[in-house]
Amino acid sequence: MSQALNRDYQVFEEIGRGRFGVVYRCAPANDSGDFLAVKSIEKRSISGDSLDAQCLFTEPKILRLLSPHPHIINLRDLYEDDDYLHMVVDLCDAPDLHSRVKHRVFSEPEAASVMAQLMQAVAHCHRLGVAHRDIKPDNILFDDKDRLRLADFGSAEIFKDCEPMSGIVGTPYYVAPEVLAGREYGEKVDVWSAGVVLYIMLAGFPPFYGESVVEIFEAVLRGNLRFPSRVFHSVSPAAKDLLRRMLCKDVSRRFSAEQVLSATEANTNASRQQGSKDEDLTNVGRLLGVEVTVGLGGLHFGEMEEGKGRGFEAVYFDCGGHLFACGFSDVDRFSFCFVLNNINGISIVRASGLFTKFRS
Repeated sequence: MSQALNRDYQVFEEIGRGRFGVVYRCAPANDSGDFLAVKSIEKRSISGDSLDAQCLFTEPKILRLLSPHPHIINLRDLYEDDDYLHMVVDLCDAPDLHSRVKHRVFSEPEAASVMAQLMQAVAHCHRLGVAHRDIKPDNILFDDKDRLRLADFGSAEIFKDCEPMSGIVGTPYYVAPEVLAGREYGEKVDVWSAGVVLYIMLAGFPPFYGESVVEIFEAVLRGNLRFPSRVFHSVSPAAKDLLRRMLCKDVSRRFSAEQVLSATEANTNASRQQGSKDEDLTNVGRLLGVEVTVGLGGLHFGEMEEGKGRGFEAVYFDCGGHLFACGFSDVDRFSFCFVLNNINGISIVRASGLFTKFRS
């Protein structure tokens, strides 16, 4: 460890290990402030690769340019000696987005919240002339307050409007087609990658899939975006439209980071307004005799009390806004999410395409 680093910080246990170095928990030596992380990179491990060496010295330079920002990992201090480069950064020890999407899909309000924070970071980068070029769930971290922090700027590049970028960088599922095609490209490659992240949050799998890297690249180059009904039946048309605009092969028609940010913030605000209807949903739950739990992104209905399921009818709701009734004598269990609609004075609870109402 650098003598200067040990003078300024107390370095504690190892909390992570990567290709080029080790990450430790640390804290200021004067015991003031929160815990931080120090990323120690051994120079010898990258001495034979000029691209890796470039990434090593590019990241702190770009982080200095971008910091501080509430949704970007902030560089606090930088130390260098003959053998190591030490970067002191914000500590983000909550599960990253990769860990979260492995276990479940996200509701639309949850995905909108993540995207709003991510696109605040990306739009900030683009305003300052920085393209991240490797946006993926592994690089989307969360701090102890569950605030998103975009990390790993080793592949980032400073660009100018009149000077497009080149070079194949990124990760197979997330890289934009113009990068794979070997063409010059601009900062909208980040919007494509963020679109893939959004798709995965909502679906649980990537939009362009292959059994090998070559097959993945071929699928990305085709850019055949699909929304399987078995997965996307409860995803709103607005969310699908946003995905189409982010995952658009025609770069001139692809949304900018600012446009995506406007769309996601509007969605997030609408979700907050929807919260005022939660009490109405709870009242409907009481009528149905089910326990209602208000959770992140929606409401969940528990098991119906014995005998309370009779005398209800299931109602299906199509894209045209029509109601179709189908009688059921018993409904044993509900697993409901989403919103309360009021159609012709009837309160309807929407749940993955299935609706229920109290039959008077």
